[in-house]
Amino acid sequence: MEKNGDKMFNNFDLIEPSDGLLNKILNKIKQEKRLSLIKKRLIGFSLAIFFSAGAIVPAFFILKKELFLSGFYRFLSVSFSDFGLIVVNWRDFSLVLLESLPATSIIMTMIFLLVFVWSFKNIVQIIINYPFTRGFINN
Repeated sequence: MEKNGDKMFNNFDLIEPSDGLLNKILNKIKQEKRLSLIKKRLIGFSLAIFFSAGAIVPAFFILKKELFLSGFYRFLSVSFSDFGLIVVNWRDFSLVLLESLPATSIIMTMIFLLVFVWSFKNIVQIIINYPFTRGFINN
């Protein structure tokens, strides 16, 4: 006695897939992989923007505090009050200004600022270059 399932599966040989079905499936898989990569990049750049924006504010206040504590503002104010002295001793004055700069705070603030700008640029570039991400962003 033949089972009902055997009869049903015997007819599969008669069915032919449509032309281009394989290409459609492969293109859809390729598009999904690309969309997955774009989603990961958007999430990564968004996290970078979030953390760098959160770090810029304290870094800026630390930089401002260290500029004040190092005496940089006092040396800089001399340039406005006694310009003739600076013209005569411009080499020494420029070295004093450079020595009084808090280099680590400036570097730290610039790194956070550059990470923020770079991440923002990449997010805008993703949105502009990949039109199918607009649906992902709006949902």
